[in-house]
Amino acid sequence: MNGSAHNTETRVVWMTFGNAVFLGCARSDAIPVHAFPDQALEQLRETVQPSVAVDAETIVRLQAYLRLLDAWQKAKNLVSAGTLQDAWERHILDSAQLLRYGPANAVWLDLGSGAGFPGMVLAILMAKNAGSVQLVEANGRKTAFLRAVSRETGIPVRIHHARAEDLSAQETGPIGIVTARAFAPLTKLIAYAAPWFAKGAYGLFLKGEGVDNEIEDAAKSHRFQYDQFRNAVTPGGSVLKLRLDKQP
Repeated sequence: MNGSAHNTETRVVWMTFGNAVFLGCARSDAIPVHAFPDQALEQLRETVQPSVAVDAETIVRLQAYLRLLDAWQKAKNLVSAGTLQDAWERHILDSAQLLRYGPANAVWLDLGSGAGFPGMVLAILMAKNAGSVQLVEANGRKTAFLRAVSRETGIPVRIHHARAEDLSAQETGPIGIVTARAFAPLTKLIAYAAPWFAKGAYGLFLKGEGVDNEIEDAAKSHRFQYDQFRNAVTPGGSVLKLRLDKQP
């Protein structure tokens, strides 16, 4: 046994067996949990900037997160079931790579957070830095899940139970980075993020293989500058770093 963390409902224990890392629970009715590769911490450190303070406790929290996702998924269908078989890469590392392109001391706003990818992952990874995350989700069962993850991992996040298009910059306060994953086409994302872009924020958006068409469509109604980076985890995917052009 290499370390432990506690919450009000269960005793969570991080253990290594052979080539995998597991999260165990003291409760007898604990559900199965995901195995992380034994090099999980090393992979995280390679995925994010060196200034992001990830450690063994980060792994414990991520395991607790996925344990909750397993439990809630059975009744709430929070994510595509097929993605849970490789949640470490499909959800955790895919989300974590945004910390290559944005600082861990910024205030992030995650639109259409769903089950918390990428926003909740970013919040867990930035726990020992000065950054913070606000999550925006219109679905009540998903916001309830996000609150449960925040409570059980001990990670403070601000959750807005609202549609992205209805939230205002006054409600969130200053935002440095707006992000989203599998939420909306780029044209709509830019429109949703416009109140924060107007105040100096920029966007970091995880996009799939059709990103070039999305960029072309968005350019018809928005003026913006962007950098496009290859997704380091998902083949054919991209990370877009985007700012609106300043109005003349």
